[in-house]
Amino acid sequence: GGGESQPAERQLVDRLGAGSAASAESSRWSAGLDDQQSLAIGRRGQNVRLASQLTGWKIDIKTETQLNKELQDVMTVLISLPNISDVTAKLLYNEGYHTLEDIAFSDPDLIAKAGNLKTAEEVESIQKAARIALKDKLENISIDDEVVVDTNSADNIAETENKPESDSEPETNPNPE
Repeated sequence: GGGESQPAERQLVDRLGAGSAASAESSRWSAGLDDQQSLAIGRRGQNVRLASQLTGWKIDIKTETQLNKELQDVMTVLISLPNISDVTAKLLYNEGYHTLEDIAFSDPDLIAKAGNLKTAEEVESIQKAARIALKDKLENISIDDEVVVDTNSADNIAETENKPESDSEPETNPNPE
């Protein structure tokens, strides 16, 4: 196609950049903008909202400092996995693999391509290590955290059930006709 006019969505994606922190599988894009953050966000967030609607992505506007911290945190996690060098971790990060979950449950062929991994065994060992790390992480969640969630749910149910106004109101429906 050599048409002069492109759909607005394509123009926006081109302006956001193919080298951004988003992958083909991703539905999130992060922009690091220290000096033009207010311009990117727009008045009352209209630019971000519009870009999000056009692309179908959740767009995060962060400062360069925030993105660098996120990159360091993700790199630390990725490098802890077997067969992942600094270069491979950076390649995976740039393709949108930012969490253990991203590595553990993504398509192995896409991970291999994104990380320039040569064998299925490499990808398999990385995914297995990510799943084990996730399992360990889940096992270390405090039971007290679960109780707090359960307590809040029970409180919300109790509040909903104790509203007497809604039981007495429906019968008094004044109609001027």
